[in-house]
Amino acid sequence: MTQALILYNSLLVLITIGLVVFLNRIKAKSPIERTFLLVITQIFAIFLAAILYPIDGFGRFQLLAWGVFLYIPIFLIGSGVILLNESRLFVVILLVLVAIIFAVGVDAFLVEPQRIEVTHSIVYSSKLERPIKVALLADIQNDNPGPYEARVLALTEAENPDLVLLAGDYLQI
Repeated sequence: MTQALILYNSLLVLITIGLVVFLNRIKAKSPIERTFLLVITQIFAIFLAAILYPIDGFGRFQLLAWGVFLYIPIFLIGSGVILLNESRLFVVILLVLVAIIFAVGVDAFLVEPQRIEVTHSIVYSSKLERPIKVALLADIQNDNPGPYEARVLALTEAENPDLVLLAGDYLQI
Protein backbone atom coordinates (compact mmCIF):
# COMPACT_ATOMS: atom_id res chain seq x y z
CA MET A 1 0.00 0.00 0.00
CA THR A 2 2.91 2.39 0.66
CA GLN A 3 4.05 2.25 -2.97
CA ALA A 4 0.46 2.82 -4.09
CA LEU A 5 0.21 5.91 -1.88
CA ILE A 6 3.50 7.33 -3.16
CA LEU A 7 2.47 6.94 -6.80
CA TYR A 8 -1.08 8.19 -6.23
CA ASN A 9 0.12 11.18 -4.19
CA SER A 10 2.76 12.03 -6.81
CA LEU A 11 0.06 12.06 -9.46
CA LEU A 12 -2.22 14.26 -7.34
CA VAL A 13 0.60 16.68 -6.48
CA LEU A 14 1.17 17.19 -10.21
CA ILE A 15 -2.57 17.58 -10.89
CA THR A 16 -2.97 20.04 -8.00
CA ILE A 17 0.01 22.17 -9.06
CA GLY A 18 -1.19 22.08 -12.66
CA LEU A 19 -4.69 23.21 -11.68
CA VAL A 20 -3.39 26.06 -9.50
CA VAL A 21 -1.12 27.25 -12.35
CA PHE A 22 -4.02 26.91 -14.79
CA LEU A 23 -6.28 28.90 -12.43
CA ASN A 24 -3.73 31.73 -12.48
CA ARG A 25 -3.83 31.81 -16.29
CA ILE A 26 -7.61 31.77 -16.85
CA LYS A 27 -8.86 35.32 -16.71
CA ALA A 28 -12.13 35.13 -18.68
CA LYS A 29 -14.43 33.96 -15.86
CA SER A 30 -15.10 35.16 -12.31
CA PRO A 31 -12.94 33.77 -9.48
CA ILE A 32 -15.87 31.68 -8.22
CA GLU A 33 -16.54 30.14 -11.65
CA ARG A 34 -12.86 29.40 -12.26
CA THR A 35 -12.33 27.84 -8.84
CA PHE A 36 -15.54 25.81 -9.03
CA LEU A 37 -14.64 24.50 -12.49
CA LEU A 38 -11.17 23.47 -11.37
CA VAL A 39 -12.37 21.91 -8.08
CA ILE A 40 -14.81 19.79 -10.09
CA THR A 41 -11.93 18.87 -12.41
CA GLN A 42 -9.75 17.95 -9.43
CA ILE A 43 -12.52 15.83 -7.84
CA PHE A 44 -12.95 14.02 -11.16
CA ALA A 45 -9.18 13.42 -11.35
CA ILE A 46 -9.08 12.15 -7.75
CA PHE A 47 -11.88 9.68 -8.37
CA LEU A 48 -10.57 8.61 -11.76
CA ALA A 49 -7.05 8.04 -10.39
CA ALA A 50 -8.40 6.00 -7.45
CA ILE A 51 -10.67 3.92 -9.69
CA LEU A 52 -8.00 3.24 -12.30
CA TYR A 53 -5.21 2.58 -9.82
CA PRO A 54 -4.60 -1.18 -9.48
CA ILE A 55 -5.62 -1.60 -5.84
CA ASP A 56 -8.62 -3.26 -4.25
CA GLY A 57 -10.97 -2.84 -1.33
CA PHE A 58 -10.35 -0.28 1.35
CA GLY A 59 -7.11 0.77 -0.32
CA ARG A 60 -9.19 2.55 -2.95
CA PHE A 61 -11.09 4.41 -0.24
CA GLN A 62 -7.81 5.39 1.40
CA LEU A 63 -6.65 6.90 -1.91
CA LEU A 64 -9.93 8.81 -2.23
CA ALA A 65 -9.58 10.10 1.33
CA TRP A 66 -6.05 11.36 0.59
CA GLY A 67 -7.44 13.20 -2.41
CA VAL A 68 -10.39 14.77 -0.63
CA PHE A 69 -8.75 15.65 2.69
CA LEU A 70 -5.30 16.65 1.46
CA TYR A 71 -5.31 17.76 -2.17
CA ILE A 72 -8.58 19.65 -2.36
CA PRO A 73 -7.57 21.83 0.65
CA ILE A 74 -4.12 22.37 -0.87
CA PHE A 75 -5.76 23.43 -4.11
CA LEU A 76 -8.19 25.74 -2.27
CA ILE A 77 -5.33 27.39 -0.35
CA GLY A 78 -3.37 27.83 -3.60
CA SER A 79 -6.49 29.28 -5.22
CA GLY A 80 -6.89 31.67 -2.32
CA VAL A 81 -3.33 32.94 -2.71
CA ILE A 82 -3.82 33.51 -6.45
CA LEU A 83 -7.27 35.10 -6.09
CA LEU A 84 -6.47 37.30 -3.08
CA ASN A 85 -6.30 40.49 -5.15
CA GLU A 86 -9.52 39.70 -7.06
CA SER A 87 -11.96 38.80 -4.27
CA ARG A 88 -11.03 38.89 -0.60
CA LEU A 89 -14.50 37.70 0.45
CA PHE A 90 -14.22 34.64 -1.79
CA VAL A 91 -10.78 33.86 -0.35
CA VAL A 92 -12.23 34.03 3.18
CA ILE A 93 -14.97 31.59 2.09
CA LEU A 94 -12.30 29.28 0.64
CA LEU A 95 -10.33 29.38 3.90
CA VAL A 96 -13.46 28.58 5.93
CA LEU A 97 -14.10 25.64 3.61
CA VAL A 98 -10.49 24.48 4.08
CA ALA A 99 -10.92 24.73 7.87
CA ILE A 100 -14.09 22.62 7.73
CA ILE A 101 -12.45 19.97 5.51
CA PHE A 102 -9.40 20.01 7.80
CA ALA A 103 -11.56 19.54 10.92
CA VAL A 104 -13.44 16.63 9.35
CA GLY A 105 -10.12 15.10 8.23
CA VAL A 106 -8.58 15.39 11.71
CA ASP A 107 -11.64 13.72 13.19
CA ALA A 108 -11.69 10.99 10.52
CA PHE A 109 -7.96 10.21 10.56
CA LEU A 110 -6.79 11.01 14.09
CA VAL A 111 -9.75 10.95 16.49
CA GLU A 112 -12.22 8.30 15.30
CA PRO A 113 -9.72 5.52 14.47
CA GLN A 114 -8.46 5.63 18.07
CA ARG A 115 -11.84 6.17 19.72
CA ILE A 116 -13.28 3.30 21.70
CA GLU A 117 -16.83 3.66 22.91
CA VAL A 118 -17.95 1.66 25.92
CA THR A 119 -21.62 1.99 26.81
CA HIS A 120 -23.63 0.17 29.42
CA SER A 121 -27.28 -0.70 28.96
CA ILE A 122 -29.57 -2.73 31.17
CA VAL A 123 -32.21 -4.93 29.59
CA TYR A 124 -34.68 -6.62 31.88
CA SER A 125 -36.26 -9.97 31.11
CA SER A 126 -38.34 -12.29 33.24
CA LYS A 127 -36.91 -15.17 31.17
CA LEU A 128 -33.47 -14.80 32.76
CA GLU A 129 -32.78 -16.47 36.08
CA ARG A 130 -29.81 -14.20 36.78
CA PRO A 131 -28.35 -11.08 35.20
CA ILE A 132 -25.88 -11.68 32.37
CA LYS A 133 -23.30 -9.30 31.01
CA VAL A 134 -22.94 -9.19 27.22
CA ALA A 135 -20.09 -7.50 25.35
CA LEU A 136 -20.82 -6.46 21.79
CA LEU A 137 -17.80 -5.83 19.55
CA ALA A 138 -18.19 -4.24 16.12
CA ASP A 139 -15.94 -2.97 13.35
CA ILE A 140 -12.76 -4.61 14.59
CA GLN A 141 -11.65 -5.95 11.19
CA ASN A 142 -7.92 -5.85 10.91
CA ASP A 143 -5.37 -8.19 9.41
CA ASN A 144 -2.58 -6.66 11.50
CA PRO A 145 -3.73 -6.20 15.14
CA GLY A 146 -1.86 -3.59 17.11
CA PRO A 147 -2.12 -1.50 20.30
CA TYR A 148 -5.65 -0.29 19.48
CA GLU A 149 -7.00 -3.82 19.13
CA ALA A 150 -5.16 -4.85 22.32
CA ARG A 151 -6.87 -1.95 24.13
CA VAL A 152 -10.27 -3.06 22.81
CA LEU A 153 -9.74 -6.63 24.00
CA ALA A 154 -8.36 -5.48 27.39
CA LEU A 155 -11.40 -3.23 27.94
CA THR A 156 -13.69 -6.09 26.94
CA GLU A 157 -11.94 -8.49 29.31
CA ALA A 158 -12.06 -5.93 32.13
CA GLU A 159 -15.86 -5.85 31.82
CA ASN A 160 -15.86 -9.61 32.58
CA PRO A 161 -18.69 -10.44 30.17
CA ASP A 162 -20.66 -13.70 30.22
CA LEU A 163 -21.06 -13.55 26.45
CA VAL A 164 -19.09 -11.78 23.68
CA LEU A 165 -20.97 -11.03 20.45
CA LEU A 166 -19.28 -9.94 17.22
CA ALA A 167 -21.70 -7.64 15.44
CA GLY A 168 -20.01 -7.60 12.05
CA ASP A 169 -17.03 -6.20 10.23
CA TYR A 170 -14.70 -8.49 12.12
CA LEU A 171 -12.98 -10.17 9.16
CA GLN A 172 -10.37 -8.68 6.85
CA ILE A 173 -10.10 -10.94 3.83
